[in-house]
Amino acid sequence: MSMYIRLRTAIVIGTLAALIGGGMASISASAVRLTDLPNLPPAPTDLPSAPVAPAAPAVGAAAVGAVTTSELDFVPVAPCRVVDTRAAGGKFASGASRALFVGGTVGFLGQGGTGNGCGVPLAAKAVALSITTGEATGAGRIVAWADGASQPNSTALSYLSSGSMTGNPIVPLSTTGKIRLLNVKAATHLVIDVAGYYIAPMVATIGSNGSIQSSSGRVLSVNHAGTGAYFVSFDRPLTGCAATAQVSAYAFAEGVTSRTRVDGSLIDVRLDNISHNPTDRDFTLMILC
Repeated sequence: MSMYIRLRTAIVIGTLAALIGGGMASISASAVRLTDLPNLPPAPTDLPSAPVAPAAPAVGAAAVGAVTTSELDFVPVAPCRVVDTRAAGGKFASGASRALFVGGTVGFLGQGGTGNGCGVPLAAKAVALSITTGEATGAGRIVAWADGASQPNSTALSYLSSGSMTGNPIVPLSTTGKIRLLNVKAATHLVIDVAGYYIAPMVATIGSNGSIQSSSGRVLSVNHAGTGAYFVSFDRPLTGCAATAQVSAYAFAEGVTSRTRVDGSLIDVRLDNISHNPTDRDFTLMILC
């Protein structure tokens, strides 16, 4: 590829020299002739594509139910079992509907899942699941949606009586971390693993008086502890996360600076003016974990 770049660059330089003339006369278009260059191999067309990490499934048309938040972060987790009807609960009968835990830390043993759950927080809006049927008595289908919401018309998984079938739907979660499944037409065992969850980003705009002006819903409270001191509480532990507090362009031009410190689920934000004295200003807080 570098040979092509050199050739093109040389031709451009030669053309410019011919137009400018004068002091650039020594570099002219005639100084670079295609006949003076060695034959170049054809540009390769069979190079393999660069490796691309699998994209997180989009919440929207591919989702089994409606997720109202338009911009969510996908957080992958190591595949983890939340339901196994062979271990607890027994087969789904035809027409049976069950509410099942996916988020939180309780209720999993009673449905054959991992003891304390799979690390899906209750603040999650949706989950990426792997649903597998087994020992089905006939053909049927599974409908999945957030517990407490309206049943959708879509199907999460269709299955046959022979062998096992697996589907990978994105299913919205209720505020209690539950989904609801409906089994249609036949009886079958179900094994459900979670591969990740969708959650609103941790971002909020805090007023100079400590009020929450806007938030993605992850901020629980703000304590304006004194001039230039704010303690912002989030809905999860933040150990290992990075926090950034950004003041307005006007305040920044005045020399206002910010400092942040992570303390459990709290972010300690301090604002100082150009004289290094505490000052109250609006700021936007962003957390990256």
